[in-house]
Amino acid sequence: MTIPPGTCLALDAGTVTAKLAVDGAAEPVIVAPVVAGPWRTRVSAVLYAAGAASPVDGICLAVPEAWLDGGVEGTTEQEALRHACEDELGITRITWTGQLAAVAALAAQQRGPGRYLVADIGATGVRTALIEVAGPVVRIVAAAAAAGGGWRDFDAAVRVQVPGGGYLPGDWYRLVTDQGRRARAALIRATSSPSYREAPVTDEAAPHELLAGPLIDCFAPTEQRLRTAAAQVLQGGAAEVAVLTGGLGWFPLAATAIADVTGTGPDPVVLRSGAAAQGALLFARGTVRLARPASLATVTMPVNRMAGGQLVQDDLALPWTEPFARPADEALHISEQVVIVDIAGRRVTANVPGLMPGPCRVGVRAGWTGRSVLVVRPDDGAGPPVVVSLDALSAGG
Repeated sequence: MTIPPGTCLALDAGTVTAKLAVDGAAEPVIVAPVVAGPWRTRVSAVLYAAGAASPVDGICLAVPEAWLDGGVEGTTEQEALRHACEDELGITRITWTGQLAAVAALAAQQRGPGRYLVADIGATGVRTALIEVAGPVVRIVAAAAAAGGGWRDFDAAVRVQVPGGGYLPGDWYRLVTDQGRRARAALIRATSSPSYREAPVTDEAAPHELLAGPLIDCFAPTEQRLRTAAAQVLQGGAAEVAVLTGGLGWFPLAATAIADVTGTGPDPVVLRSGAAAQGALLFARGTVRLARPASLATVTMPVNRMAGGQLVQDDLALPWTEPFARPADEALHISEQVVIVDIAGRRVTANVPGLMPGPCRVGVRAGWTGRSVLVVRPDDGAGPPVVVSLDALSAGG
């Protein structure tokens, strides 16, 4: 498939598979294994697999909510991906959204506005978020993550349960999902009645018999993480709709656990692989947008420039809507490992250890949590960025 220039694209930057949603394509989501290597290699591989023209003009990147929280660690990850896409691959008009925010936006196309509890049981862990959708505006209220208990751990535990170390096909889960209501009924009954633990969740024609009790035991670590993470984000308020996604979102006990925690009913919305990419496509089109972070302070940077043959001091605005400030004439030159900025009229000094003296780019990032950071990196992109918490500067002076 060849993707014409100007087509809206959205990329879900997953850890095991990358998913690219293409506007108007017969195949709405292209799934490609994540290749080893830096972000430049990983992104270019999925674009090549999809037949996207290079350079791409316009893409929405769906990333973990933790990358957009205004913290140092998350912003560092986000900046690494931005640098690969924009500076190295020449991708223009990059926008961002959280992966779970994108899933909520997609679900809201069917369910309408409201507060969504989105739970993603991925390959390596469990993530949840409380997302508020009000018309075209999507707001991340709270997010939580728990490592472990993901699809890979569950799959490995199930395989141990196979009698005699027997072989299970890679898509063994279809043996369960094909049974639908039967499997769900057996699993739910077995959680409260030990007599049902030996009930099969596959029919007699299946090449492998899977029993309810062992599956429940294998899922227990995942369920504990799911309940804990969901309860954590619900401290931000009640949810009206629950959504399950990810590699293990289909498992019947995931639905009962999330319904129990949220009180939203026994039948949450279940969205399979590709939901985050499809939801991010709504952001790429401009159909929806992330809510503007509250209380954005004015941030400027004092600079010296030549005017009429004289050296004069000026204030360079660091806009929240762009990755970096745009000086009128030339790049910013930083000679020491400090950057002086004015935050809402108050001057503070930020230490930027490790930054090489010379031309640099300086920008600010605001997170959905209310936190924000300063990002400084060499203008040529050769060195790593230095990310400093503006909130710490504001508090410490």
